[in-house]
Amino acid sequence: KYGSDTIEQLIATYIVPELESPVGVLREKACIFIAQFSKHNYKDTKLPEVITTKLCALLDKDKCLPVRLNSAITAASMLSHPGTKQILKGTVKVLVSIYLKLTEETDSEELVESLQIVIEHFKEEIAEFIVQLSDYLIKYLLKLIQREKDDDEPIDTSSLISNLITTFVDIIRYFVNN
Repeated sequence: KYGSDTIEQLIATYIVPELESPVGVLREKACIFIAQFSKHNYKDTKLPEVITTKLCALLDKDKCLPVRLNSAITAASMLSHPGTKQILKGTVKVLVSIYLKLTEETDSEELVESLQIVIEHFKEEIAEFIVQLSDYLIKYLLKLIQREKDDDEPIDTSSLISNLITTFVDIIRYFVNN
């Protein structure tokens, strides 16, 4: 049976180095693997910080869209670790603009959920993006509603729609009160 230490060692030894692999699919799979263990209680508290730093580099500079997409999703999921928020805080403006650009390039509900996590963690820092974010959230909501109307076999997007509306209201409330 594999223990927590074994998983952490596996991630540090074999998975994290693949975030810098010259092969795009390996970088993508490393992001996906790390996302599966993003809530892991790391004994080495520096490891989530190292991972987040590497994910940020992929988010910003990788030429492979699936790598950028999965690094964005994984970076948001790593925000549960104390040191990672501080790493991302310095680049939150760039981070939000990258998320918005990725949402235009892809149609990923998981990315939208990740953007919501980032918004929740960095409300103060995203003040200058409030109009752009609001515009994006409204357009995305309208697209989801239209998709539900048009689909012969609609997917249940009601919880995502509800979460987006809640995020939108939270953003407005935050800026009205501050």
